[in-house]
Amino acid sequence: MDWPYLPKNASMSWKETWAIRTSDLIGKYHPDLLYFDGGIPYVDVGLSVIANYFNDNQKWNNGRLDAVLNLKKGRNSHQRISVSLQKVRYFTPSVWIGPKAENQLL
Repeated sequence: MDWPYLPKNASMSWKETWAIRTSDLIGKYHPDLLYFDGGIPYVDVGLSVIANYFNDNQKWNNGRLDAVLNLKKGRNSHQRISVSLQKVRYFTPSVWIGPKAENQLL
């Protein structure tokens, strides 16, 4: 999928810079909600940024996971993530969707 605001075929250096800058913003501002206007940018480094976001959120909230990740689009199953954080206490390889997420596994 082409995202016009991300360079096509970006070098690993570019991707790592994106990851560092995004992680820096997350670390400075401790957001409860993280939104990407597309799928997960640069999946090879983006998934790590997202995992660290959720792990850091637990640290900021005394062990309670109080984070939301919103993605606008995505082709791959790992890009269609909408997690009901009140029901899920850990990551699984399964993807949860819909208003009754605990009953809808892909």
